[in-house]
Amino acid sequence: MKNAFIKGDRVYMRYLTPEDLGGEYLNWMNSRDIMRHTVVGRFPTSPEDMRSFFENVAQSKDNVVLAIMDKESDRHIGNVKL
Repeated sequence: MKNAFIKGDRVYMRYLTPEDLGGEYLNWMNSRDIMRHTVVGRFPTSPEDMRSFFENVAQSKDNVVLAIMDKESDRHIGNVKL
């Protein structure tokens, strides 16, 4: 577990990092099935859009986005925005 903010039995949450923005997360943001269940609602998303989103979140005093991580594999499996 790296930089756990909240720990559960099977998952933990940590702050989103720039390293999270590519790969699977970018694929989620470009999935019509996933995006229809989010408040973001933009589709498709480019790597530049992801970087801009991250910079906005990092500077926000009103929102926090946490990465949901599988404890066993340490794999990024989702996000939550508070």
